[in-house]
Amino acid sequence: MSDFNDNADRIDAALHGLEEGKAGLGEDGLILPGQLPEMSTLLRAWPVLTTAGWAGSTGAWSQTVAVAGIKATDVTHVYPACSTTDAELAGRQRAAYNTLEPYVDSAEGTLTAYCKQSAAPTVDVPILVEVMR
Repeated sequence: MSDFNDNADRIDAALHGLEEGKAGLGEDGLILPGQLPEMSTLLRAWPVLTTAGWAGSTGAWSQTVAVAGIKATDVTHVYPACSTTDAELAGRQRAAYNTLEPYVDSAEGTLTAYCKQSAAPTVDVPILVEVMR
């Protein structure tokens, strides 16, 4: 029984950060402040992938758009950014966004999106780009 209590005490100490140098949880079950690296959104942009901007051919479409401040080393997060009140258009934009590949390439000042469908999107696709460093 004492082995059980010793193990329970060790688990409790680890979960609450009582062991020196160990991460732990607060009483509310959340990670204690200062135990995660600081991150902040350094860049947020709303470019549009236009219907006329796609280059390539069946199954190999790409489009590069300007994104001021983005770097080649950035890890980018891209989301659909439909902002129209026209429900039919918003639906077409979301459907077009869903045909895009789940990755993008960033370079100094530009972002490249890809579509491997037989045809490129036939509607402009507004996107939200976020970069956290």
